[in-house]
Parts: sequence; C-alpha cells; structure tokens
Amino acid sequence: MYYYHLLVLWKEISSCAKGNLQGLMTEEWRSILGNTYWKSMWPRPNPGDVGSSNFDPAQFWIKGGPLFFGDKSSAKVASGLDMSSVLFCHFEVEIDVADDIEV
Repeated sequence: MYYYHLLVLWKEISSCAKGNLQGLMTEEWRSILGNTYWKSMWPRPNPGDVGSSNFDPAQFWIKGGPLFFGDKSSAKVASGLDMSSVLFCHFEVEIDVADDIEV
C-alpha cells in the first residue's frame, strides 16, 4: 500500500520536496503513505459506528486532505480535481501494478 500511495501522489510529493507545501513529520508521512490519514478524511456512513466505512483504497485521495494537499488544493480535490500521478509510461497507477517488481 505504501508504494501505491507513493506512485499515485508522486506529483504532489515532488511539490512538497520543492517547498511548495508545508513539511511533514515522519509519523505524518507514515499515515499519508498508509491508509490511516486518508480513511480519516472519508465520512462515515454510520457516524455512531466507528467501524463503518465507505473508504475506497483504489481512490484514497478523492475526499481531499489538508495536511497533505494544503487547504486550497484539498478543497479542489474534494470537489473533483484529480491529483493522481501516472506512471512514466503514461499509464494510470493501479494497486496490483504497484506490487509488480517489473514496474
């Protein structure tokens, strides 16, 4: 999952490295590259049930995330702007492709 998130968010991660977004601490990066942070951005279908979720791991970023994208970009992402990166071969990143060592 970590490598999949890295590939999908590559453009934005590069932007972070150039100083265009705030710096993040190790724990913040860990939650962003895993599902922890993204799951917290998704609304719960049943707010009283902590275990309920409609989270989609294949499109984890679509509800935005101000910690990673910043406030303005996060609002754009949540309203439909696709921030996902593509592979160098111009194909979309897929979960099963990210696990392929040939890629």
